[in-house]
Amino acid sequence: MLALDEVKIEDSEKISSIYSSDDYTETRYSGNTKGTAQHLIEIANNSWQQGCEVEEKCFLPHMKTIMVNDVIMFVNHDDFEHNILVRGDSQYLHFPADVIRADEYFVYKFNVPGKYEYVCTLHPWMEGKITVER
Repeated sequence: MLALDEVKIEDSEKISSIYSSDDYTETRYSGNTKGTAQHLIEIANNSWQQGCEVEEKCFLPHMKTIMVNDVIMFVNHDDFEHNILVRGDSQYLHFPADVIRADEYFVYKFNVPGKYEYVCTLHPWMEGKITVER
């Protein structure tokens, strides 16, 4: 198990490589900030197929704790399109874009503390949780 500081360093290195890579593009008109991400959530390869939920490996990591005003990068490593909707909300986190295509990413800033459960509505077995603390 990685220590929290090691996870932050690992996230930071992966985020930097995604921002600087020609292999990834930002989902057009998406997210709620132009801020730089401090955290990373990855849509796992082959998560479009049922089974990733058994070991909670559809979104990596399955659970993430951040602070208010932190920015998360969501990146799609799968070959299929996905979306991310917080349960109880009517708009995707990447609104107005409908989907996140393969090798696309978007960033989202969480301004309100709380527990957020999210799901891919195209593949409803894909679930994750974010806790936002003060």
